Amino acid sequence: MEIVTNIKIAINALLKDILELENITLDDTESLHNLEGWDSVTHITLVASLEDLYSVTFSLQELEEITTISNIASIIDRKLKG
Repeated sequence: MEIVTNIKIAINALLKDILELENITLDDTESLHNLEGWDSVTHITLVASLEDLYSVTFSLQELEEITTISNIASIIDRKLKG
């Protein structure tokens, strides 16, 4: 579970950086589409950043599942465990 928590922290930091948000707390289960500034470019930027950070590649199905921080963390955790 600690790995998932660390992944969530990293995702939060990436989102804050990509969206240029400083004083915001992101809910793990909130849809990313509800975030101020979220669009398809942000989605691709986040995906590319996560692929670089964790040395993973997302499938088309996984890209569609990237809707919340929790979903992303679960996908990455699954990939890291192989």
